[in-house]
Amino acid sequence: MPSQKSPVQNARMRMIVMNGQRVVQVEDGAVWSAVKVAKANGVPPAIYHLLPAENPSAETPTRGQILHADRTRVWQEAGKGRVVVHNRVDFDKVPDIGLVATIKYDVANARAQVEAPRAQPRARSR
Repeated sequence: MPSQKSPVQNARMRMIVMNGQRVVQVEDGAVWSAVKVAKANGVPPAIYHLLPAENPSAETPTRGQILHADRTRVWQEAGKGRVVVHNRVDFDKVPDIGLVATIKYDVANARAQVEAPRAQPRARSR
């Protein structure tokens, strides 16, 4: 079982999603080592480069799927190949992994607000 060591702040970090699992890896020299293995929770199979990532804009909401969260950060895919990293302390409740959400910042209160689409009620068929 991989250790739960904390990745170095400036290290390269990626997440590989395959076979219903997501594996978070950190580069240590020329070797990638796994730091977390968990269920994919609806995140599509791909390789996501988590670090380096963009910081969110306070003026522009970010829409996309929540990819990963650790003790200090939350990663969100904001378009093909574009990953935004949010500070975890900005959230009242950290969004669920796999959730497609819009995250916007309330600058006055220094908080991140998560807006997730509501589930559509099922139509009854006869």
